[in-house]
Amino acid sequence: MAFWFGFLLLVLLLPLDLVKSDDGATLLEMKKSLRDVDNVLFDWTDSPSSDYCVWRGVTCENVTFNVVALNLSGLNLEGEISPALGRLSSLVSIDLKENRLSGQIPDELGDCSSLKNVDFSFNEIRGDIPFSISKMKQLENLILKNNQLIGPIPSTLSQVPNLKILDLAQNNLSGEIPRLIYWNEVLQYLGLRGNNLSGSLSPDICQLTGLWYFDVRNNSLTGNIPENIGNCTAFQILDLSYNKLSGEIPFNIGFLQVATLSLQGNKLSGYIPSVIGLMQALTVLDLSCNMLSGPIPPILGNLTYTEKLYLYGNKLTGRIPPELGNMTKLHYLELNDNLLSGQIPPELGKLTDLFDLNVANNNLEGPIPENLGSCKNLNSLNVHGNKMSGTIPSAFQSLESMTYLNLSSNNFQGSIPIELSRIGNLDTLDISNNNIIGSIPSSIGDLEHLLKLNLSRNHLTGFIPAEFGNLRSVMDDVKSSNILLDKDLEPHLTDFGIAKSLCPSKSHTSTYIMGTIGYIDPEYARTSRLTEKSDVYSYGIVLLELLTGRKAVENESNLHHLILSKTANDAVMETVDPDISATCKDMGAVKKVFQLALLCTKKQPVDRPTMHEVTRVLGSLVPPKESVPTQVLLPHSQPSAKMQSYKDEYANLKAPHLVNCPSISTSDAQLFLKFGEVISQNSE
Repeated sequence: MAFWFGFLLLVLLLPLDLVKSDDGATLLEMKKSLRDVDNVLFDWTDSPSSDYCVWRGVTCENVTFNVVALNLSGLNLEGEISPALGRLSSLVSIDLKENRLSGQIPDELGDCSSLKNVDFSFNEIRGDIPFSISKMKQLENLILKNNQLIGPIPSTLSQVPNLKILDLAQNNLSGEIPRLIYWNEVLQYLGLRGNNLSGSLSPDICQLTGLWYFDVRNNSLTGNIPENIGNCTAFQILDLSYNKLSGEIPFNIGFLQVATLSLQGNKLSGYIPSVIGLMQALTVLDLSCNMLSGPIPPILGNLTYTEKLYLYGNKLTGRIPPELGNMTKLHYLELNDNLLSGQIPPELGKLTDLFDLNVANNNLEGPIPENLGSCKNLNSLNVHGNKMSGTIPSAFQSLESMTYLNLSSNNFQGSIPIELSRIGNLDTLDISNNNIIGSIPSSIGDLEHLLKLNLSRNHLTGFIPAEFGNLRSVMDDVKSSNILLDKDLEPHLTDFGIAKSLCPSKSHTSTYIMGTIGYIDPEYARTSRLTEKSDVYSYGIVLLELLTGRKAVENESNLHHLILSKTANDAVMETVDPDISATCKDMGAVKKVFQLALLCTKKQPVDRPTMHEVTRVLGSLVPPKESVPTQVLLPHSQPSAKMQSYKDEYANLKAPHLVNCPSISTSDAQLFLKFGEVISQNSE
């Protein structure tokens, strides 16, 4: 004991520069391969007073002063990992994640024989995984996810005896999963999602007796799920989704006690094994987007801890089991896009924690159960595309959390219940293509969060209530296909378009480009800012469609661009629909509608009229019912071989008293003068 105490005292009394290793020089060599964009390694310097053990991200051993840990994560570093790294022989942990490093992983990394933890994730590292990693016998965690690695997974990784975590997700790795990896007795976490791995799943997978996390999501694996999969008793997370697996789901999969079982997006067929209902630990069951058939096993109702049940996109038949109402912790129930029949069972009203219920595109019949109003947390309900009937339940008013309600393409009858206006958070309401009658309740206009309202293809009467110019956040998707005509050819505007969406990760309101090509305001497309003038632009395009008989966009030809190209030579009238030319007695009025449409579609929103002004102009063009005037608005608008230019025609309005048309007021004449001055300028 006295010997060791004396030795330690001697070491402590030695000059510091005699004790220190040359790790400082190695670190400076590594810095040369990096681009320190934000100067975060400013203290990495070789000045005489510099002590590398206090440099940013460096941890040294207390006695030898060897570097044992290097943490440079999230520093926005660029460049490459230097081969000099291999000279840090005492290094136990290196963390370079979340930078912008490129290049390859140097083979010299394998010389760091003491390394236990390596994390190079979330970079731009290329090349393959070096075989030299197999020399690191102390390695426990190798995390290389979210890079650009290529090539196969080295089979030599099976020679790393202490490897517990291997995460290679989100790279471009190819080839098969090496079978030797399945014989690593200590491996606990194997993350391989988001690569180009092929081949089949080996039955040897169950040799990984300590593996609790196995994720090969989004690869190209083929073949069947191994029949002995139920023997992998340590699994807690099993994600085989989005591969090309086929065949039936093995019966003994029910012996797993996993929390997550995801088989989504494969080519699995056959029935859903009833034994899955015995997997009491399940919180997520995802069998969606396969080719599964047959009924939904009622025994799934025993999964009382399951929060997410996804069975959509299959060929399931039969009724929705009422036993699903026993899954009291269920948040998401998505059964859409199947062949289910019967009614929505009232027992689902017991799911008080349910957020999302989607049964769209099935063959369901009957009414919506009134007691779904007991699902107080229901955020989204989608029953689109069924054969459901009855009236819309007034009990929906109690669903204060609901934001999305889609009842479209069914056989619902009756009127729109006024109670819908009490769902304060509703942002999407789609009741289109039903048998709804009556008028639109004006109170719907009080839904301040409403972003999309679609009531088209019903039997509604009357007009859109005035309480709707209060929906400031709603911009109508104005296009010809959204303007419906009743039996008297009266137009009705339908399908309010999505305008804005609150970004959940930010404190401000952001917008997404929505709408239909050909009708979109160019200023909106450029800035993503919607105004009332955005609708004016879309309305102007509809006017051009009516005047020309052409579509806004057809065969890659843009109608607006075509009309603008005709304005320079005063040849706009050449584009008039022949049916209009053959039946209209006053082409001067047609020309004025052209002028109005072009004004509505001016590039700058400030140059466009308001819709109030537009309606005044259109109203002044309507001839009195008792007679059909031979001239409209202007004494100089008699048909002639060559129509006057816009500028010349509107010049007459500089003296409003000269206008001898009794149907137009002085203020209207001044309004037209304003139009003429703007239109006569460059159309852009």
